[in-house]
Amino acid sequence: MYTQRLSSLEFFTYAAFFAVVVVSIAAILPGRKPPIRSEPYADDELKAHDSRLPKYFLAGGAFLLLGGVHMILKNLPWTADWLARAGYAGHLVRDLSNTHVMIVGGGTLISTGLCWYVLPRIVRRPLSSPGLAQGAFWFTAVGLLVFYIALIANGIAMGRLVSSGWDYEAAKLHMGKAYRVPVGIGAGVMGLGYWCFAANVFLTIFQSRLVRVPKPSGHLWKFLATGAAGLTVGTVQGVIQVQPAHADWLYRAGHAGEWIDPISHAHINLVTGLTMLTAGAVFALAPALGGKAPTRRVANLCFWSLLSGSLAFYGVALYLGFHEGRLVVRRGLTPEQAEEATRLHPFLIMGAGIAMMAAFWFLLLTLIRSFRRARGPMRAFVLAGCAALAVGTLQGPVQAFPAVNELLDRGGDAGDVIVNLHAQLNMLAGLMVILMGAALVLTPGALRSPRSLLVGVGGGMTVYYAGGIAFAAVEAHRVANGGTFGGAVASLEPWQALVLVPAASAVAFGFGSYARALWRGTGVYRAESRNRLRRAPSAYAGRIPKRVRRRRPAAVAVYEVPMGLLGFPGVGWLFAGYPLAGTALLLVGPAIAWAAIPLAFTPFSNGPLVRVGWEAEFVWLPASTFISTALLFRAHRRRRLRLLGSPPRPRGRKSYRTRVAVSIGAIGLLLVTLPFVPAVAGIGGSSVRYAYQSGFTRDVTGQFLTTPRGTIKLFAWADPQESFPADALRLRAQDLLALRVRAAAVDAPGAYRLFDLAGNSMPLSVRRSSPRELILGPAQRLKPGEYVFAASHEGMFGGRDFAYLRVVGPGEPVTVVSRKQRTDVPAVADAVPPIAAALLAATSRSCCFVRCCEGRRDRRRCGPWGLPSSPLPRRARLRLSAAGGARRSSARTTSPAAS
Repeated sequence: MYTQRLSSLEFFTYAAFFAVVVVSIAAILPGRKPPIRSEPYADDELKAHDSRLPKYFLAGGAFLLLGGVHMILKNLPWTADWLARAGYAGHLVRDLSNTHVMIVGGGTLISTGLCWYVLPRIVRRPLSSPGLAQGAFWFTAVGLLVFYIALIANGIAMGRLVSSGWDYEAAKLHMGKAYRVPVGIGAGVMGLGYWCFAANVFLTIFQSRLVRVPKPSGHLWKFLATGAAGLTVGTVQGVIQVQPAHADWLYRAGHAGEWIDPISHAHINLVTGLTMLTAGAVFALAPALGGKAPTRRVANLCFWSLLSGSLAFYGVALYLGFHEGRLVVRRGLTPEQAEEATRLHPFLIMGAGIAMMAAFWFLLLTLIRSFRRARGPMRAFVLAGCAALAVGTLQGPVQAFPAVNELLDRGGDAGDVIVNLHAQLNMLAGLMVILMGAALVLTPGALRSPRSLLVGVGGGMTVYYAGGIAFAAVEAHRVANGGTFGGAVASLEPWQALVLVPAASAVAFGFGSYARALWRGTGVYRAESRNRLRRAPSAYAGRIPKRVRRRRPAAVAVYEVPMGLLGFPGVGWLFAGYPLAGTALLLVGPAIAWAAIPLAFTPFSNGPLVRVGWEAEFVWLPASTFISTALLFRAHRRRRLRLLGSPPRPRGRKSYRTRVAVSIGAIGLLLVTLPFVPAVAGIGGSSVRYAYQSGFTRDVTGQFLTTPRGTIKLFAWADPQESFPADALRLRAQDLLALRVRAAAVDAPGAYRLFDLAGNSMPLSVRRSSPRELILGPAQRLKPGEYVFAASHEGMFGGRDFAYLRVVGPGEPVTVVSRKQRTDVPAVADAVPPIAAALLAATSRSCCFVRCCEGRRDRRRCGPWGLPSSPLPRRARLRLSAAGGARRSSARTTSPAAS
């Protein structure tokens, strides 16, 4: 999957990024002079995307609740002990996955929804592309879900290997593409979502220059543009970091590589990106949320200070990571020695950290001044979030002091836990509380009382942060004195779990309160979404012909059966006018039938269906066909009733029924004919005939035997024969030059063996080997006798092939080998018509015989007047005699003229 040094994942990532850039440039540089608009847009146009915003807040609540449950599970005693002993693999499960699902899934999605709300009102024009807005949401949500699951699954798998004594690098190499592919796909799709968001923000702001109307909040656009740029840079860095070569370099750099990932990567995303978006949105929404918007001068000062401080810290972290990491990787220094070799290290990191902390505190002071006298619930959210941010940002410069930084480095993984708690406090108890409050206030009918949310998230994070710092400090002290992180964690259990699990439960309760409030306030939106989903298939169906609408459900559903039994469902759905469902089935059905299930039962891997074997297909194919056909029947029946009502009983359908009956009869006749073909055509009744192989194309595979006169194709049996086959190849010892094996991918040479019937192995030497061909030669001339060549069977089902041959002595006859190929192939096609005609004639004769027998039986049962010959009841005989007497009396009274 590599073209020189470019992997397919890198190629698609670069291609997607290039496509976004091209589309953005094409939209920015039109072919003619853009028109200038002097009239303001109507409020309905500015609010066009507001109806789509609840899904951002709902998805954010779902991801936050998932992250809260994750916090509870990772702090259980046995879970925390196992994750601590799993090394860096445990870090993937404990910290990396949990951080991404809460910050990206919660913070980024909620801030994106707020951005789509305030951006049109700031620049006074609608969003440039609602499609990019939709793509930003779905790409980010789906990519994050894939990334989260991939980190959890691979972290658990590698953690089991590490806890069994493996090195992390060896465990990661053992996972191979099972780790790289899903993580890369999740990161790439998530990056596409971020880039769609950034492109839409940039295009909307750029095109707003043509709207010449008053813009009271126009100075706030730079907060949103800078936040989008920060998220773009951070996601590009994240996609680059997960590449195998870069990830290995960062791992080998140790603590020096942590300045790049996670420190610089997290700060460009969270400070320059998420914090800028939050600040711009809250400043723009301050009057609507009950607060007071800051002046233009204060907002600009806040922006430039935060931008300069965050970029300074980002640049310093990148420089230290690359410089000290290169010293560790190339020169073999330890991270501590590399830090000592960089004399500017403490001054750079402290200066940048203090500058960023000062900018943050100025932002917090501005927010407090804007909402300290606000009337409404937003005041409590802002004050609680600012308090948590003040504590969290204070920890940053404290960690940068040389003495504290040295203690954290000596504490190993326990020191990393302290650093992660700093980020969690800032994000979960700081920015996340402010974002959740804004989302709840903007959703009518959602917020009733902020008490449960603030107490749960604020109080829970306070206890979680303080307890985590205390326990991690004790663990770091024990690690610095020579202990292991796993042993330090185990020694503090269950006391650590007794503090952290209730705190994490309170945080999850607070996030659950937010999700519940949003669920309560978005009932109308959810009902409209369900209706849109219900109408979505018809929007892609186009015009359905009347002949399809009027056709009965059974007649439409039968089109799904033939290809469904072959593992390709969806054809019937396409015929019935359901392109969306049909396309999805055509994509997913073959992938499951001919990729996922064979991987599960192939003998070359330890799949869950190895013991079942290929018979699993005989269960899956009929079951999937039945389900797909039944669903198609139900869907077409409902649509037919909706469009046509209850139709009358069809009449005059004999022609259609005749065609269906003839088609079914022809198919049935062919199926009954096929079992008789081998007997008539002579298949299997003749002995094996051998011929020289004239050419070797890519499709020619199997076992061959090389002789001085040419190469002979050997006949292989699928199982060992009880007695030596009489039609096995007979040849002299001097004619056996080599054994040749061809396959799409040959096995190892040891998989191909030559035995005599006594069970002795004949030594074979490898004369030529390639990925598709293997030539083996006997180490010595074979003695006269009977031999079997055992080879690996080509294909996904595995197995062995057994080719028998006999080495004859002088004077004994040998097999006659023909130089013409395919001259004695039975004429299968010529055997089908006479067999079908004979079966048809026999069926017709049988039907005639049955009808004749039924006619004779009916004539025996009837009397001379066509009446039953069996005695009738007495009342019936009286009625018949009375009717006869009436007829006779009427005949006597009739006149001759009338008669």
